Amino acid sequence: MMKRFVIILLLSLTAGIAAWGQSLRVTDLQATLVDGRHVLLTWTRYPGMTMALYRIEPASPNEVFVDNITPALHPSFVDGGFLHQYCSDTVRYYFRDPQTNEICSNICPVLVYDPVPTAPCEPGVATVDEDSQQIVLSWDPSPDPDILGYYICKGSPCLDYDTAWGRESNTYVCQDLSSLNASVFRVLAFDSCMNPSPLTDPFGNMVLSLDAQDCSSLLSLSWNAYEGMVGGVDEYRLQARYDDESQWIDLQSLNATTAQVDVPGNVATVRFRVLAQNDHYEAASNIVSYHFSTADSAQYLHISHASVQPDGRSVQLGFYVDPDFQSSGYRLYRAEGSGSFHLIASLPYQGQQRFSYLDESVIADQQVVSYRLSSLDGCGRNEKFSNTASTMPIEISDLGPSVQLHWLPYQGWESLEGYSVWRRTQSQPHWDLLANVGTANEYVDDLTLQPSPTEALYYRVMAQESAGTGFNLADTAYSAEALYKRDATIYFPNAFTPSLPDNNTFGPSYTFIDMQDYELHIYDRRGQLLFSTTDPSERWDGTCNGAALPQGTYVYTARLHTINHHLRERTGTVLLIR
Repeated sequence: MMKRFVIILLLSLTAGIAAWGQSLRVTDLQATLVDGRHVLLTWTRYPGMTMALYRIEPASPNEVFVDNITPALHPSFVDGGFLHQYCSDTVRYYFRDPQTNEICSNICPVLVYDPVPTAPCEPGVATVDEDSQQIVLSWDPSPDPDILGYYICKGSPCLDYDTAWGRESNTYVCQDLSSLNASVFRVLAFDSCMNPSPLTDPFGNMVLSLDAQDCSSLLSLSWNAYEGMVGGVDEYRLQARYDDESQWIDLQSLNATTAQVDVPGNVATVRFRVLAQNDHYEAASNIVSYHFSTADSAQYLHISHASVQPDGRSVQLGFYVDPDFQSSGYRLYRAEGSGSFHLIASLPYQGQQRFSYLDESVIADQQVVSYRLSSLDGCGRNEKFSNTASTMPIEISDLGPSVQLHWLPYQGWESLEGYSVWRRTQSQPHWDLLANVGTANEYVDDLTLQPSPTEALYYRVMAQESAGTGFNLADTAYSAEALYKRDATIYFPNAFTPSLPDNNTFGPSYTFIDMQDYELHIYDRRGQLLFSTTDPSERWDGTCNGAALPQGTYVYTARLHTINHHLRERTGTVLLIR
């Protein structure tokens, strides 16, 4: 339909010219393609008036106004800026009289094509993405402004692979190719007329491979030489990552394509890659991994309990391990507070399913202490770790007549049955059960019910593992002992009356003092000693050598120690009333 409309328009224009042939004002209109981007228009007969220049493009049936031109003043005109979209198409030009709108020149056709060679692109690299392990191609875009996209071919001979569209496209991810196979690529640019540039030089990815013998720490690595790096490869850098490390470590810089690496004995898994480099480019190979393992390994490793001893300076550990695996040894790791784990002991294999260990080099009554046990495989490496077992320190808060206990939950079991709280006094080594608190991790002890309110108190918590879970051990673990001592209080009255039924003797009211280290002395105003005692329960009745003393003011001095070993000294006066 479009072609038909254009033909009709041209016929109409031709008829118009025939009708107005005697009134042509511009003759011999000629159009010449200059550089594939511009058309040079010239004419030989022209009036002095201004004419309107039009063109008809092959993509549109409508005439397009170009410019108003005075032919007598401008014997030529250059039209351009739209022609890059036409490839071997005809564009037609003519003038119209702007007053009568009559065609007043011949219709001049010009064949528009693109004679300018398409500028090539430069290859970048064929690298392997670290995360996806896919081959990624890159190139420097063509400097040609009229670029529609880039054609990628693969192999030798180079066969069609895919197309990257857009002038600024400069990367391509080969999603259907394995980075374990070496591939060679070439790239060309093509313009809007599908004119191709020359192909780039071939460039391809590196493939890294690894060879190893069982239980050998010496690994052999090889890779194909990188092909097609602009400027050539200056060096290959062999890199590694051990176990869970997040950063690559440079191992060797070499010009060869083979290497041997002796991996440290404490490494379980190692990953390698190779980088080909010069001053401007870098290409990575695929990543290869190697796991040091044999068929032999412990089926299970378990810390059954981590129980703090009474001194708070040692922890009893119980282990439950696979006795059928003859391990080359066990390693015990410890972390204190929020610190990291470090090796504290190497334990021999004894063929037992259950064994224990006493850690005597730790402070466990003031911080959480965590443990892990590991076993090595048949190659003496590749650690397998147990669960993590953690202690539960106690915090004590004084609530006046009560004491609040709070402890961190015990860590290390699949399921917890609950906690029980125990207490003893300083003079009684026997522990009394205060309460079973379920899975709660706090308890309030009412001290008003305590028979000996002046004694120091010791508390500890026992955690109980649920039966029928995990290894069905139903084990127990104890916290460290927490000591609670109330500070001493002492009060002396300022008067007493021996003749009355109440308040008829003088002496202190006290709590939490050392009963074995106490002195009280009473003096008259002349400094004469009237009464003296080292028994806190003995009180002065206002006499001296059996004789009642007169009413008056008397001086006392007291010296005592609290159960926390703090010295207290008091001096004051008391009024004896008769």
